Amino acid sequence: MKPMTEEPIKVFFSYSHEDEKFKDELVKHLSILQRQGIISGWNDRMIKPGSDWHQEIDTYLSSADIILLMVSADFVASEYCWGVEVEKAMQRHEAGEACVIPVVLRRTAWDASPFAKFQALPKNAEPIASWRNWDDAFYDVVQGIRGAVENLRQIKRQRRKEERQAEEKARREAEEREHQEQERIKALEEAKREAEEGERREQERIKVEQQRVQAELQRLQDERINAEKRQREIDRQKQLQADQQRENDRREAGRQQRIEEERQRIEVQKRLETERQRQIEEEKAEQKAKRQAEVERQKRKKQEESKRKAQLIWQKLRYFLLVGGFCGTVAAIYFLPNLKPQASDQPTVSPNASPSVPMTAEDFQKRGKERLQKGDKQGAIADFSQAIQLKPDFLWAYFYRSAVRNELGDKRGTLSDLNQVIKIEPNYYACYGRGVVRSDLGDKKNAISDYTQAINLKPDYVDAYFNRGNVRSELGDKQGAIADFDQAIKLNPNYSAAYVNRGNVRSELGDKQGAMADYDQAIKINRDWLDRGLHAAYNNRGNVRSKLGDEQGAIADYNQAIKLKPDFAEAYNNRGLRYRERGEKQQAIADFQKAANLYQQQGKPNDRQNALAQLKELQP
Repeated sequence: MKPMTEEPIKVFFSYSHEDEKFKDELVKHLSILQRQGIISGWNDRMIKPGSDWHQEIDTYLSSADIILLMVSADFVASEYCWGVEVEKAMQRHEAGEACVIPVVLRRTAWDASPFAKFQALPKNAEPIASWRNWDDAFYDVVQGIRGAVENLRQIKRQRRKEERQAEEKARREAEEREHQEQERIKALEEAKREAEEGERREQERIKVEQQRVQAELQRLQDERINAEKRQREIDRQKQLQADQQRENDRREAGRQQRIEEERQRIEVQKRLETERQRQIEEEKAEQKAKRQAEVERQKRKKQEESKRKAQLIWQKLRYFLLVGGFCGTVAAIYFLPNLKPQASDQPTVSPNASPSVPMTAEDFQKRGKERLQKGDKQGAIADFSQAIQLKPDFLWAYFYRSAVRNELGDKRGTLSDLNQVIKIEPNYYACYGRGVVRSDLGDKKNAISDYTQAINLKPDYVDAYFNRGNVRSELGDKQGAIADFDQAIKLNPNYSAAYVNRGNVRSELGDKQGAMADYDQAIKINRDWLDRGLHAAYNNRGNVRSKLGDEQGAIADYNQAIKLKPDFAEAYNNRGLRYRERGEKQQAIADFQKAANLYQQQGKPNDRQNALAQLKELQP
């Protein structure tokens, strides 16, 4: 397989025009990374004349991987930089969609800003203007950016690797199912051939038996004719020889008796043959009925399988709304083309038809899907919009467009399209998706309403209960959250995430034993639950055990969490605290040092400072 070429990391420069010389100098220092194809930078000076500059900035700000906030007094005073670009950057950083890095240009009071908690550049957040040699300052900034870029590239490589593994697994499973189906069909065909061969042999046997009976009847008929001839000859001669006549009469009587016995035997054989033929016909009818019953059973089985697959696809579809970003692209491109539209959504005219035939809404919708699969998201949005313009109640066009808009970070556009889907046809998956988007936008109360509506439409919708419980917990409704997690577990007793989150809420409410029971159950039913947070379950259970005084059990849980996730900084930090309490100083020092290093790599300066403070207390 040809290796995939890594896309450059997109870097967005947020700066005040009064600091343009700093921006230009930084662009020059970053040019080596651009020439190597490692990054691609963008700033508002790259907007072409005549373009909507606000839309251009929003587009690149929404798609950037790294956002550089070039801090100065002019930057802090800029209404647009502070009110638009900083707010958007913070939203995307909190959502895990981008990495925000402050670059301090000139000294100003920015430690009360929302991004003051981030690790700033250059080192020690010393303003570039204060450096004796600016080249040294910019070199330090470039090195910091290079480290952030490498971290993002490693994350993207891991995501691509996991995606390829999932696709390969699905392909192998499909091949195995196809092989099993071929073997089953082959067995059915073999059974059919054997049945047909048995029927053919039986028919040949019946034909041979009929020929034999006909030959026997003909023989008897010939014998009867000969007997009649002999009888006439005896009648002509009986006057000549009376004794001979009596003898002839006796012989004739015996002969007639044999003929009668033979006739009776033949009649018996005919009756037996008729009975055998009737039995054969009954067996044929029975076999035919069995074959018809088997055909009907296979038909029902295929229908049930199709229904199950459709339900499985809808169930997977929620993830593109839930996770967004890179995974959303996968869900939108991989799952949506496999959904079977309603009959009214089938295209009536191919988009490749003659230019004299106007394209219908269904044609635009189909072409939009094809463009989406090729990665042309803007073209796909244009086609879905055209389909909606031709057919304002085209549910599927709204739904596909919402998926693409969500992938591009246009949450408002996604919300608008989902509103339209629900207006046309209220359904549980659209209500659930709207709840996810509203939650991402911070509209928690309306998100709860959407999850509730999804539950009303589908009372056994486990994920709706789970997400509503999460939002209720965020809003402080801990008892409501527990009730939702209870319902999710009732519907799916193996829902490990519900056990973990219920354990977190119970721990916050002081119910340590209840929290322990939930963490135990989550770990018990999901030993291989790596991607969905089994390491966090062990870490949380360790915290509860520590509160209950079980330091040894807590350390055992932290060990397991670190074994599952070797870069789990929080587990190292927590284990260091337990070692310190036990007086095991060297082990505690090693854990705090490891936690500080990992926090630094993961861009968590506050956590790193806390770990270093713990380390300083233990070191002489």
